[in-house]
Amino acid sequence: MFQHALLVSSLFLLIPMIGMMVTRYVAWSVFDFVAAWMLIFCATISYQLLPLVVTRFERHIWWRVMIILTCALVWAELAVGLVW
Repeated sequence: MFQHALLVSSLFLLIPMIGMMVTRYVAWSVFDFVAAWMLIFCATISYQLLPLVVTRFERHIWWRVMIILTCALVWAELAVGLVW
């Protein structure tokens, strides 16, 4: 389970890394990669552990949508500062 989360979060970060090699408009620092990795890793782990905690299928869907929306909101806040 944790190996899958490590693999997914690491592979997802190849997209901005390749973007940094191709164009100069993608300029991530080490902090950006670490913050993005932690966000994706925590979201993946919580997404995978959800069936062990929540028993009703209707609540699975609701919680998975909330995990995705929270991850997107934190990502947008870190990227451009939408809220503060």
